[in-house]
Amino acid sequence: MDCCAGIVTYNPIIDRLKRNIDGIFFQVSLLIICDNGSANFGDILTLTQENEKIVLIDNFENKGIAYALNRIFEYSIGHTSCEWVLTLDQDSICPMDMISNYLIYCGDSIGIVSPLFRDPNVEYGINTLDENVKSVEHCITSGSFTSTKAWKAIGGFDETMFIDFVDFDFCYRLKKEGYEILQTPSVVLDHTIGTSEQKVVFGKKIILSNHSNMRKYYIARNYIYYRKKNKITDVSQKVAMKKKILKTLLFENDRLGSLRAFLLGWIDGNRIIHGRKPFGWKS
Repeated sequence: MDCCAGIVTYNPIIDRLKRNIDGIFFQVSLLIICDNGSANFGDILTLTQENEKIVLIDNFENKGIAYALNRIFEYSIGHTSCEWVLTLDQDSICPMDMISNYLIYCGDSIGIVSPLFRDPNVEYGINTLDENVKSVEHCITSGSFTSTKAWKAIGGFDETMFIDFVDFDFCYRLKKEGYEILQTPSVVLDHTIGTSEQKVVFGKKIILSNHSNMRKYYIARNYIYYRKKNKITDVSQKVAMKKKILKTLLFENDRLGSLRAFLLGWIDGNRIIHGRKPFGWKS
């Protein structure tokens, strides 16, 4: 079965992007890179321009992860016969047998097949005791092997969200449409979350994402918007978000800036403000 892969880029570390491309290139029929206005776009072009199996889409500015993902799917559907698209963040590194393992589980009722993750910045074990694939409620975009039929059925990714909770929203709508999301332990993806680090507090290991304040704004805003839009009543997500905010405010640097970002996000989320926020914060 032919399939495509898509990578969204924004000021990538070129060496890491090259490792990403090298890991997935020979597993797919076409690799689509969609760039959101990178300052080093010329380096990305140099890396990819001599390869006929790589298509580079230039958005000229940062239009958000959802916009870029939709362009990848549109190109795949419009220019290939691929029924499945693997989406990757720019810093993810794929195992060499990723696609062959995924194809085992593809079917008409499956919307996404997803992997387990390993963050190279954090020391923690991966659960390999459960060797069975399992059904999950949601998964992150990087490493997701998504059916183009399912993508079309729900109208793609919500571009008003720009970044953060785009994946949760997409997965929720997939499940509502009747599609299943699978996670297989046979695929482990190297993927970095923010500039994550591990700390020991009172003898207990905690993981801090160390996202920028701009990202913290989008996390808070889009969490509120996602719950309101989809009428989410699940209490566990609310508890997890409160823990994340508390952990950030207690143990990360720039606590005042983090608090401001979360508060502004909460306010704008309740006001249903969409799109890119024109902050002076660095991304």
